[in-house]
Amino acid sequence: MRSASGFTQEAVQAEMLSAITSRTDKVKGRLRVLNGGKADVLSTGELRDKYNALLTDCVDHKQSETACFAKIEAAYQDGSQPSLDEGVENAKTIKQLRDMYAVWNTEYNDMAAIAQENGIGTDTYWKYKPDYARFHRALTGAPGAASPATPETEDKRKKQPVAEASRDPVGDRNREAAKERTEQLAGIQGEIAPAKKHAYGAGNQLAAWIQTKHNGTAIDAHNRAMVLLHRADSEAAKLPANPSEEQLASDGFLAVQDYNNAAAIFGEGLAQYPGGSPPKQD
Repeated sequence: MRSASGFTQEAVQAEMLSAITSRTDKVKGRLRVLNGGKADVLSTGELRDKYNALLTDCVDHKQSETACFAKIEAAYQDGSQPSLDEGVENAKTIKQLRDMYAVWNTEYNDMAAIAQENGIGTDTYWKYKPDYARFHRALTGAPGAASPATPETEDKRKKQPVAEASRDPVGDRNREAAKERTEQLAGIQGEIAPAKKHAYGAGNQLAAWIQTKHNGTAIDAHNRAMVLLHRADSEAAKLPANPSEEQLASDGFLAVQDYNNAAAIFGEGLAQYPGGSPPKQD
C-alpha cells in the first residue's frame, strides 16, 4: 500500500493507510484483553511500535504533501500566473491536501501524544506535521519553499484515557474529512465578496491615479490585473446562490485566487504613486 504509485488522489491513500493502522491497533487491543490486560494500556514496547507505525504514516503524508506543493508551484514558473486549466488542477490538488490533512492531523496528534507522554522520538516526530503555512499561501498563489521544521510547542498529551478503537475507523475518517472539507469550503464562499471588494477598490484607485498622471508601469499593471479581474467575475458568476462543495472547490477557489492576484498586481501599479487617493482636479 505504501509503495503503490498508482494513486491519483493522495487523500485516498492516506485514508487507507490510516485505516490499516487503526485496524492493527484494534486487533492488538483485543489481544491484550484476551491476555488479561486492558485494551488501552500498552507496554513500553507496544507504545514504541504504535509510535513507529504513526511516524511511518506521517512520513508518507509529508512526501505526498511535498509532491502536491511541487505540482502547484509548477504553475507559477518564472513568475507567471496559472492558466485556467492549471488553476483548475491546482484547485483539485488543494482539495486533496485538505482531505489528507483531515487524516494526517489526527495521526500526528496521536504520535505527538505518545512522544510527549513517554519520551519516545521527541527529537523527530515534530518534523512530520502538516505545513499549514505553505498550504495557506497556496490558496492564493505559489506555495513557495517548505516551512522550517520547528519543535512542537503545543501540549499534545492525552487529557482523557485512550478510548477503544472505533468499530468503523474508515467511516469515522470519512466523516471527519467530510466535516472539515465542508467547513473549509464554507470559508472560501465567505472570502469571495471581500476579495472582490478589495480588488475593485485597488483597481479604481489605480485608474484614478493613471487619469491624473500617466505612468507606463502603472498602466501595464492595470491592464494585466484587469484580465484577472474579469476572469474572477466570470468564475464567481458561475456560482449559484447555494453552491455545491465541488463548485466552491473549483469556481469559488479560482475566483478568490484571481481576485487576490488582481489586487496584488493593482498594488504594483499603485506603488508608482504616492499613497492614498490622487488629488481632486479643479
